[in-house]
Amino acid sequence: MRVADPEEAIKRDALMLLDLIAREPMKRSAYYACTLRWGENRFQRARRWLVERGLVRAGQDGQKTKYRVTREGLAFLREAKLRTQKEPKRTSKREELEDFLLETVKRRGPISTGEVYREYRKFCETKGIAPFTMRTIRNIMRNLAKRGLVSERPAHRGYYGSTTIYEYRGDKGG
Repeated sequence: MRVADPEEAIKRDALMLLDLIAREPMKRSAYYACTLRWGENRFQRARRWLVERGLVRAGQDGQKTKYRVTREGLAFLREAKLRTQKEPKRTSKREELEDFLLETVKRRGPISTGEVYREYRKFCETKGIAPFTMRTIRNIMRNLAKRGLVSERPAHRGYYGSTTIYEYRGDKGG
């Protein structure tokens, strides 16, 4: 998962590292696993971010550097966990797309795959987003039909080829 803002990426990594240190302050193997998974630079950036803000304190134990979470660090971690629990669940792009396609079929009545795609393309142009391919839209429409939300029937149009006609089923669906 890529984050557009580098500061947000560092903060997310630092939060994961803080959680790791809070759970297992003495285990060096956890730090090594973190550096192997992330790479040394990413680990160091996250560690530096935590130390600069006073959320973790570095101390020497012989030749090893040990990190301990401060009170501020525990409060920060608790607040971040609460914030993530309170955030409303986001719907995926696919769920939003399914809702849009279902509304289109409901509004337009019996509609072919090509007409559904043209409606979708118009919608994408108004929103300024890149549209999915025709194949993706066709697959989503088939999934809606399998779930019983729309009915589908093949239509053969001679010279112009064949298409699928979709019709809203409403409460009749499974």
